[in-house]
Amino acid sequence: MSDINHNSVIQFDSVAVRYRLPQERVSGIKEYAIRKLQRRLVYRDFWALQEISFDVKLGEVFGIVGQNGAGKSTLLKVMARVLYPTQGRVIMRGKVAPLLELGGGFHPELTGRENIYLNMALLGHSRQTTDELFDSIIDFAELANFIEAPIRTYSTGMTARLGFAVASGIRPEILLVDEVLSVGDSRFQQKCLDRMYEFQNQGTTIVIVSHSMATIETFCSRALWLDKGRIQALGDVNDVIQLYGQLMNPPPAEPVKTAEEAVSIIPRRLPAPPERGGSFAISEIGGIYPVQKILDVNQGTISFWMRFGDEQPGQFAAVTHSDDSRYVIYIAPYYSPHLGRHVRQIAVRAGGNRRVFDTFYGTSEFPEVYVLLDGGTSKHGISLAKGQWHLIAATWDGYPTGMVRLYINGQLEGEKAYDPRYDQGNALTQWIATGFRPGEWSGELVMHEDGSVVDARPASNLAITESGVEIRDVRLNRQSLSDAEIQSLMARETRQANEDL
Repeated sequence: MSDINHNSVIQFDSVAVRYRLPQERVSGIKEYAIRKLQRRLVYRDFWALQEISFDVKLGEVFGIVGQNGAGKSTLLKVMARVLYPTQGRVIMRGKVAPLLELGGGFHPELTGRENIYLNMALLGHSRQTTDELFDSIIDFAELANFIEAPIRTYSTGMTARLGFAVASGIRPEILLVDEVLSVGDSRFQQKCLDRMYEFQNQGTTIVIVSHSMATIETFCSRALWLDKGRIQALGDVNDVIQLYGQLMNPPPAEPVKTAEEAVSIIPRRLPAPPERGGSFAISEIGGIYPVQKILDVNQGTISFWMRFGDEQPGQFAAVTHSDDSRYVIYIAPYYSPHLGRHVRQIAVRAGGNRRVFDTFYGTSEFPEVYVLLDGGTSKHGISLAKGQWHLIAATWDGYPTGMVRLYINGQLEGEKAYDPRYDQGNALTQWIATGFRPGEWSGELVMHEDGSVVDARPASNLAITESGVEIRDVRLNRQSLSDAEIQSLMARETRQANEDL
């Protein structure tokens, strides 16, 4: 066995778990006893876990992914000391709160009040501690009117809510979470998420098992992929999710591009442009610019002119794209149920490059604000005249906490707040590209609940020249322009833009 790592709060060393499965049906206890005495019982060994070695550090949020039957829940039960390993060594340093089968330990004939005291005692808390926490548990579960009723009268959701409230009543040192983010309605799910974020910020070590890649990507910094009881991948959460998604449901092969298509944009690394009028021109399509002297992560503005014709919306296309994916403007086709057709959508991201879970839709989102450009009067939609130039501006304030705003023709059309949850924590921006995204910056597979895989950043280079959209005069400002300054910019340059039609 390997040496003990004292920097880890959870350590698995060559752990294996074996179940003995009976191979014959035994009709009753009498027949079982006879077969047992005669040594005629036949079992088959099933190894639920084999050669599992990893560690989790203090304050880390660690994810476990895999298909049904891969051994994920068994692994959590070993951490929770519900199961003991057949082989190997497990070290747990700290008080463990398992959020496994919520409400599974409740007695159906006891009231909600009695089950709270029973389960708190099972978790190792004294009656005095339970007395002090009782009101907060009931308030969190939102079951004050039913607390004297027996658990057998509760719905499944009510039981799970009470189970979550009891298990998370005191901040644990180690929190084990197994698919509990479906508790109750979306509002109560958000309460559960907020409590988990609070624990995370206070330094609790969290281990999450989930089939939702959105959940794993949102919370975790590292992840482990289990398959048939063995580790298939262990490391950075994005790398593990990408590998898991590719092997479980590989995306279809892309058609081979012709030589003409392959050179539609020729990348060029360019020097930092000189400042003019308080901004820097980054207008060359295919240009890759160093940002050390021209981009401020705490505040800034990217503005450009754009026009499109009557043709159908083309492929995803990048207007600007930073190498860390924190500062991105892209145009994409979007099917509008309101209009019954595809329209163009413009999206602006700033200040973050990590998805955060949305409890209502069960998806995860970047810190992006988006508008449908020919979306009529539908939600998030405006109508822009085709064939004319329109001024687009995106501003951001703050990093890693702040606000991103999207202006179209001088008018604020959308904004979104972001916070440190949206930040992946990797190196800050070094380069920004115009009109495309370099291939080495691509790759972000997202697996949905139904098992389908969507490449949120497709493998193409997102060339603006293949999208049916034209852009010009792309500029980067180290200041976050105000509403009045955006309108002044619009008024000052509208005449010149229209003259160039």
